[in-house]
Amino acid sequence: MGSGNVMGGAREARTGGTQHGSTPNRPARLATALGIAGLIPFAAGAALALLSDDAAAARAALLAYGAVILSFLGAVHWGLALASGPTDTRRAMRRFAISVLPSLLGWAALLLPQASGFALATAAFALLLATETLGPLRAGLPGWYLRLRIGLTLGALVALAIGAPTGGGGPA
Repeated sequence: MGSGNVMGGAREARTGGTQHGSTPNRPARLATALGIAGLIPFAAGAALALLSDDAAAARAALLAYGAVILSFLGAVHWGLALASGPTDTRRAMRRFAISVLPSLLGWAALLLPQASGFALATAAFALLLATETLGPLRAGLPGWYLRLRIGLTLGALVALAIGAPTGGGGPA
């Protein structure tokens, strides 16, 4: 943190930007790189669903990866709830409650016929992003995280749309 100012450093950590010519926030850069790498299975799954001789298996793998990532995104809010101070129990309780929904929706998506599973996973990604950017989960999230989430979620949604079965879809 180039300025040495504690408040400036806190602002930098929240935004992922720079403060007075300092280097960008290293955790934000790492999270961005890892998040982009996390799109590789989405892209591969979508491509295989279009090009593979076994499109159903490719779609199943793509949907399973989406369910795993939904669980991961819910865990972000579980961790934030754990880190909440004792004076913010209402927000922590909300985060705990909401944090399990992505896992449950992802699991349910795996149990449905593929077309319905893809629709549910897509809706879960969109709903979680909406609650993080516009709703009650926005509080406490750094700006860089929200920007990253928008881009990564759009990538996931495009991959799910490309890989989704076009017909009725068989079992997942």
